[in-house]
Amino acid sequence: MRTSFQLSRRAFFLAATLFTLAACGGSPNPPVNLTAADAGKTVTVVLNNQVTLTLDGNPTTGYVWEVAPDSTPLLKQNGQYEYKAANTGVVGSSGQFVFKFEVVGAGTGKLKMMYHRPFEKGTPPVQTFETNINAAASATSGY
Repeated sequence: MRTSFQLSRRAFFLAATLFTLAACGGSPNPPVNLTAADAGKTVTVVLNNQVTLTLDGNPTTGYVWEVAPDSTPLLKQNGQYEYKAANTGVVGSSGQFVFKFEVVGAGTGKLKMMYHRPFEKGTPPVQTFETNINAAASATSGY
C-alpha cells in the first residue's frame, strides 16, 4: 500500500513539473509587431515567426494599403488585411489596416507596402512603407 502511494505521489509531481515547464516555456519565437515608426529600420525575424504590420489609413477614400509587387518573398501574407476603424460611430472615419505575415524563408529582403487607389492604374502611391527584413532559419543560427 505504501509503495502505491509513493508511486502516485511521484507521478503527480512529475505531471505537475511537466505542466509547469510547458506553461512557462512560452513561444521560442514571439510575434514581431511593426508600425509606421519601423519604416526604414532593419527587423530580425525567425523562420515560421508571425509578423504583424499596422498602418493608418481610410478605405472610404478609395485608398488601401497593399503589399508592393517587389516586396520580399520571405514573408507570406496570411489572408486579407483586417481594418479597424478608429471611431465606429462616425461614417468615413480613419483607422488602421492590420496585415499578418508568416516568415517562410531565410535571408534578407524588404517588406514594401503601398497606399494607393488600385483602380487608378499608372498613378504612383500617395504613401509607401518599407523596412529591411533579416530572416534567420532559427533563433540561434545565421542565415
